[in-house]
Amino acid sequence: MPAYDRDYWMSDAWDATSYGRDYDFGRPFFEQMKELFNLVPWAYVFQQNLVNSDYAMGLDMKNCYLCFDAGYSEDSAYGVTLQRSRQCYDSINFKSCELCYYGINCTDCYKTHFSRNCTSCSEVWFGQDCVGCNNCFGCTGLRNKSYYVFNQPLGKEEYRKRLEEMEVSSWAGLQRAYREALSIWQKYPVRYQHGVQAPNCTGDYIYNASELRNCFFAGRSRNCAHS
Repeated sequence: MPAYDRDYWMSDAWDATSYGRDYDFGRPFFEQMKELFNLVPWAYVFQQNLVNSDYAMGLDMKNCYLCFDAGYSEDSAYGVTLQRSRQCYDSINFKSCELCYYGINCTDCYKTHFSRNCTSCSEVWFGQDCVGCNNCFGCTGLRNKSYYVFNQPLGKEEYRKRLEEMEVSSWAGLQRAYREALSIWQKYPVRYQHGVQAPNCTGDYIYNASELRNCFFAGRSRNCAHS
């Protein structure tokens, strides 16, 4: 399909009705719809209230680069579904996070790196399904814990010493830590579904909803299916 500059596409310099055509009752509807869909110009990106974020798609963002389905975020890059976050990179589905790197499905986190499915965590590395944790490394399934390494409790000074020994400041050290964390993750059970207040629902990542069937990343919904 042809792509127009966003400002031109939003202007009155061209008329979408000029691409209209008669409907042919002798041909399938969806064939004709596809032809029209691919003929009418589109904006190359959909944006609203963006500052210094030419290569981003969403609304109310500042200094963002290659962020998509995003909003109300600043100083971030390479993110998908990034909401209300600052200085986050290489992320998928981050909400209200700051100074986080390389994670999936994290909410209200600070300096949480290489982690997934974490909520309200701070200074966490390689965490999985952790809630309310701080200064934890390579842990899974913990709640409101501090100074744990691979699900084992340590003192504050011993914790810092262990991190220095793992040399996570180097690429080789990160790779070793990731492999060890992954082996720990695989030893512990995980929830079959990530959700809050989701009665009679099937799917994953469902919040404040009911009667959803085979739905994913859904919230404030009821009686929906395959969505």
